[in-house]
Amino acid sequence: MKKVKVALLEPNQVLLHGLTRILESSPEVELSTSSMSGLELIRALKAIQVDVILANINSIDIDALRLSRYVFSHYSNVRVILCGEINPGPLVKPILRHGVSTYFVTNSILPRNLVKLICEVHRIGFAYTDIVTKEVMESTWKVDDEFSFPEFNDREREVLCMICRGVSKKSIAEKLCLSPATIKYHLSRIFEKSQVSSTVELVVKALTLRWVEQLVGEKRYRESI
Repeated sequence: MKKVKVALLEPNQVLLHGLTRILESSPEVELSTSSMSGLELIRALKAIQVDVILANINSIDIDALRLSRYVFSHYSNVRVILCGEINPGPLVKPILRHGVSTYFVTNSILPRNLVKLICEVHRIGFAYTDIVTKEVMESTWKVDDEFSFPEFNDREREVLCMICRGVSKKSIAEKLCLSPATIKYHLSRIFEKSQVSSTVELVVKALTLRWVEQLVGEKRYRESI
């Protein structure tokens, strides 16, 4: 099984050491880099492969939301998980809108659940926690249950289903025998039709409104007639 490559940003040296031990002892993840500096981490991203960034929201030299925006704009396949010592309350919504996949309170999660959380974010783009509940996700994106099902073409439907299953854009291109640029174009059209601006927002909306189930159901029906 391919390991999830993780970059760790933690300004507290004790916590950094503890999180490093947890990640290095897991057979499911691989610690690509760890740092106490957000700027140092950004420089490291240019030379290493990373799937998920686990970052403390209280970074010492860069705002964690600024880091998330940077990652989203430069490394669209990389997911960001933020953690902190306190519950951010209503501030969790703007945190999610900055492209963050999920948020948890540092001392509220067991080591095995932390690894599970990282793997889930890598697989589907987000994960629920005590802070980021389904209700929080729905209200963050203002999902409307009456939102009409977008008129995706057949290729867009294939791409959407794969994105919601956690398949990377590179793998989608390989599976569909298309170029990465073509997949990027299809995804931009899906964003436009879905009225979203990020992959995280798309996945949350698609799963909440059960678009994938509708697409699979339609496909099975068409194949049966």
